[in-house]
Amino acid sequence: MKRALVFWIIAAVLLFAAIGMFIDASANKGAAAVALIGAVVLGVIGFIRYKNKDKVAEKKEQTEAAPAKASKKQPNVIREMDVEVWGTRYTNEDKTSRQTYVAKLKEGEDLFFHPAPTDEYPDTIGVFTAKREQIGFVDYKTLNELRGLYANNKASVSVKEVTHSERGLGVIMHIKIYE
Repeated sequence: MKRALVFWIIAAVLLFAAIGMFIDASANKGAAAVALIGAVVLGVIGFIRYKNKDKVAEKKEQTEAAPAKASKKQPNVIREMDVEVWGTRYTNEDKTSRQTYVAKLKEGEDLFFHPAPTDEYPDTIGVFTAKREQIGFVDYKTLNELRGLYANNKASVSVKEVTHSERGLGVIMHIKIYE
């Protein structure tokens, strides 16, 4: 379609030039006629020549892309764990309520780890929603395991469950470590 479009654009330019020359009384009418004929010829050539080629190329691209998607292997899960998010009942440093963010969470929703250092705990890794709202942090036992055994592996983290207790809402996160 792109090649045919180029022919059509050139044909349109020639057509407008021809019309302009016909309107302008001082212009050479022979040149205007040649421009008009050129526009028609280029338009017809573009239509006939590339009509089927673009469709064939488009189908070829689609069939080549389909096996690539199908053959893409899913990553191998080497470890899964369910871990409680710590500190969900605290207030964030910017004075926002983590409980408010936890209340909006749904099972299966993605969570993210980001550094969230404090003066007291400079190595803290926070647990955040997709909207960058901190809901808590990773406990040190889990953090050390992840750092020690899986530091160079990809992972995914999601909400397994939002828990309710007399102290407030909590979150159990599901962590998958991939090979």
